[in-house]
Order: sequence, then structure tokens, then C-alpha cells
Amino acid sequence: MIATVTLNPTTDILAPVDALIPGRVLRSNNIFSHPGGKGTNTARAFAALGGDVVALGFAGEKDLLEMNLFMKKYGVKPGFIPVPGSNRLCLLIGGKEHETVINSESNIKISALHRAAFLKKIRDFSARAGVFVFSGSLPLSLPPDFYADCIRAVKGRAVSILDAHSDSLKLGIKAGPDIVKTNMHEFESAFGIDLSNKTIFRKFISGLSRKYGIRVIILTMGRRGSILYSVGSFTRVRTFKVNNIVSAVGCGDAYSAGLAYGIEKGMRIADSCRLGAAAAAANLQHEGACFINKKEVSGFLPWGFF
Repeated sequence: MIATVTLNPTTDILAPVDALIPGRVLRSNNIFSHPGGKGTNTARAFAALGGDVVALGFAGEKDLLEMNLFMKKYGVKPGFIPVPGSNRLCLLIGGKEHETVINSESNIKISALHRAAFLKKIRDFSARAGVFVFSGSLPLSLPPDFYADCIRAVKGRAVSILDAHSDSLKLGIKAGPDIVKTNMHEFESAFGIDLSNKTIFRKFISGLSRKYGIRVIILTMGRRGSILYSVGSFTRVRTFKVNNIVSAVGCGDAYSAGLAYGIEKGMRIADSCRLGAAAAAANLQHEGACFINKKEVSGFLPWGFF
């Protein structure tokens, strides 16, 4: 079993369009909405691969029932703590390879008692879940270093994967997660550094790993694949060719699901990253985040992981 953590849940409203043209009236054939958040997306993709997963986090009291029903529909065990307020709205105007995301700020109210209850909950689940995926932004009612508290709560009990950005990433890394997996652009923005120079890139990544005891760092780069740093060496993980691209929404979350699946099954880290890349490729063929299935992912892996 793995556990995903979503601390800033959303209600996603997806409007697929061929192209985003400012000042024009655009038509979409299929506008739809569903409970979201990076961790919940990853949980659904992990379940689609055949894994056992619980989705933990917070949920606005007004949205808790819908979130629970949605998770169960896709084979995920929900474990959200209800808090006052409602989940923030997230508008995704999707194109074939790029999407425009408009996020609202969260109005959920998470108290010190809620925080303590959540940390106890993940400590308890760490006896059953071998991998924890911490992903997404933090609501305003949580301190910016809360991911660090979460990582410390499961440290030595389960493998921790951090997929965050901005201060959440920078402060979370200080707790020494086992794996950091994030988008290259978000990583550079969090640390205020340009990693386009290969020498600077290698020095910074290896230094960060040594300083905080991070075993693995994975930086995704869209079409250019991802770069894996592990045991002092760098490996390029290439993408898979997708002929019928529909939308890029949620590809990073699908990658996290494949990565976590491989780790939980005892695969080598490079193979786990390739499984993540295959899950992201499968995700490109769908509108919305992480509505993939095992057969699609397996289709990108002729040598077979399943």
C-alpha cells in the first residue's frame, strides 16, 4: 500500500479548447468538473495500475462527501480530515500540449488541532503504507514548512516522495525526503537558480543531495523527458512517443503514480522512472488528469513491468 497526501484540495473545472485566444469567445465540446488536487490525481492513477492506495489530506466540509465518493469510484480509499470551508476552484483551460491553469486561493481553515491530528494520522498509516507521496501546494492556513513536519513524521518508517514547488519545496527538502520529484522549472524557481549549465546543474543537485540526505532527485522536463540523480550518478529518462495527444493536464501526477508503483514493487529506481514516463504518456491521451488504465500504460512498455 502507498499513501498520497493532498493538503490543498481543489474542485477542478476542465475546459478543453483547441487554442487559447485572448478576447475571443471559445467553444469547448466537453466542460466537466471533479474533485482534484495533485495527490488525489496520483492516487487514482496508482489505483488504475493495480495498486492499493489511500488518499490522505484535508477536505472542506462542504466537499467531503463528493471527494470520498469520487475516490471510491476509482478504487482509492479516502482518508481526508474535514475542515471548515470549501475546496478551492481550479480552472484548467486545456490544449493538446499546454494548459492554462487559473487557481483560486483556498478558504479552508486548518487549526493547530487539525494539524496535530493529521500528523498522527500519517504516523499511524506509515505502519501500513510503504511509500508516501506528498504533492501540491499548501493552503494559506498551513505554515509554509508543513511538508517538513509531514516528512519527519514518517521518516524511517516509509519512503517519502516530495513533489512541491516554491517555499513548500525549498522548506520541505530540509527535512530530508527520500526522493524529490518535481518539474525542472518549478525547481529552478524555488531555489532562484538557472540550471541550464551542465556543470552548475550537476554541482547543485549533488550538493543538495549530500546536504540534506536526499537519496534520489528527479526533475521532469516535459517533452525532453526527465533527469534522475541517484547514488552519485545522473541518468536521462526519455519520454515515449504519443501519436494522439489530447491534453497534458496531470502528466506530472501520473508520473508520480508510476514512480511510486515501481518503488513499492521493489523495481530499480531507473525502471520506476520509466514506468512513470509511461504513465505520463498514457495520460496525454485523455482529457483531465489521471484517467488512465493499466493496459494503456503497459502498451508503452513492450518489455513489460506488469
